[in-house]
Amino acid sequence: MDFPRTRRTRRSTSSGAMRSPMALVLAACVCISAVAAGMWLGKYVYRALLVAGRTSETPDGSSALDSRPATTETWSVLPPGAELWWVQAGAFLDLARAETVMTALQAKGFPASVSSRGPSPVLHRVRVGVFARREAAQVLAQELRLAAFEVYLGELPLNAHPVTISATDRGYLEELAHALEVLGGFVADQCTWWGQGGGWSLGRDQVRAALGVVAPSIRQTHLELAGKQVPGDAAALHQRVTALFEVALRNLSELEAFVERGERSHMVRAMTELMQLVDQYDAFWSSEGAD
Repeated sequence: MDFPRTRRTRRSTSSGAMRSPMALVLAACVCISAVAAGMWLGKYVYRALLVAGRTSETPDGSSALDSRPATTETWSVLPPGAELWWVQAGAFLDLARAETVMTALQAKGFPASVSSRGPSPVLHRVRVGVFARREAAQVLAQELRLAAFEVYLGELPLNAHPVTISATDRGYLEELAHALEVLGGFVADQCTWWGQGGGWSLGRDQVRAALGVVAPSIRQTHLELAGKQVPGDAAALHQRVTALFEVALRNLSELEAFVERGERSHMVRAMTELMQLVDQYDAFWSSEGAD
């Protein structure tokens, strides 16, 4: 009984020994196939990952990843600084009350504008003039007191908060920076015109000479902005700057009408537009105007 078991054992051993070379060959083939498949698959996956991570070229030559701009230039425009003096006839939480005071000032022939700025609660300031010289502001303040209005003088550090702007096109940002510098120079220069004659008003001859220098640059810069090819991610920024120039053009038109006709109404409206321009220009550079 033991012999047959031994015989069967020997037969199994002998049969396994005969199959082992074939098994090794088969196993080798399997291993080679696996390695080859792995190399092919790895190369395929590597190429897929490489394509997925590679930046694509945009029409302007810049690169983009996943259709996003690859390079976003950040540009800080530092405008000319100026210390200006506001003449203010009250600050109110109630807009209707501020507008009532503004209407009363206008009825007496004064320039008046309401500036509503936050954050909450929004304060509505009634402003009557803006000057580069405190003495000129004091002359207007005295006139307002004689007309029974409450008056406050406030100093404005113009451009105290430079704003960082960004777009994909660096060249566009450089041109926009130049436009803002032109506008800033116009604001700062004009504020020095007011009150140089001893009162708070304008001198026609002085303004005529000054406009011959600044008016062409304001109008030319506005035209250049209007015809500018604007990057898609800078549309809102471009719109804000263009809006500033539109206020500047209204102010410029009133100044030119005053120089031509000498009518006080144009002088008053020129100051009103200047106040709105300064307020919006300051808002642009403050945290409220930043992106």
